[in-house]
Amino acid sequence: MTQNMIDEVINKPVLIYFKIRGHAQIIREVLLEIGVEFDEIFVTDNGYLDPSIIEKYSIEIQKLPYLIHNGAAYHDTLSILKYISTIYDRLDLFGRNLDDYHKIA
Repeated sequence: MTQNMIDEVINKPVLIYFKIRGHAQIIREVLLEIGVEFDEIFVTDNGYLDPSIIEKYSIEIQKLPYLIHNGAAYHDTLSILKYISTIYDRLDLFGRNLDDYHKIA
């Protein structure tokens, strides 16, 4: 995906990760569960990612996965999940009460 494509779908989340399940799989599943359409950019096996994307969003490859949404980049699986559940008003994904939240988080 080119930088222009990202700019065109700025309101559509873009997940950046390797082409494996890993830490990004739960993010994919949550986005699918709540019905959010998203795009993915895959980092190559040798760690290559389009330099313009790295520069624009200050992405550090060692901190994958990243979620780009509304012009900002978020990293860390749990932080991304909290962001998604908040922005799409699905806090129920973290349980029904504070005890559930702490067990899940």
